[in-house]
Amino acid sequence: GQTPCEPSITVSAFTQGNNRAPALTTTPDAEAAADAFQTAVAKLNGVRACYLLSGDTDFLLHVVAPELESYTRYVLNQIMNLPGAKAVRTSFVLDKVMSPAPM
Repeated sequence: GQTPCEPSITVSAFTQGNNRAPALTTTPDAEAAADAFQTAVAKLNGVRACYLLSGDTDFLLHVVAPELESYTRYVLNQIMNLPGAKAVRTSFVLDKVMSPAPM
């Protein structure tokens, strides 16, 4: 069970970003933007993981919040204010089918 000190997390979401299509879009100076973004995102408490990806999406963030309203405020006030961020695309976790083994 949950101890009184553990936060109650009910919203889990994956936020995607890239510099080619609407999502978490970064500025054209890709290397500098990526470095600044990674430094800033590492300081955010609500981000459980941040992945640098190949393909159309450059970054995938695993974000958690106690409820949808908190998540919305977090995206607007924290994620959208990350260096180089222009837009956000989110997919909410509906159910965990399995937990992956460590990479």
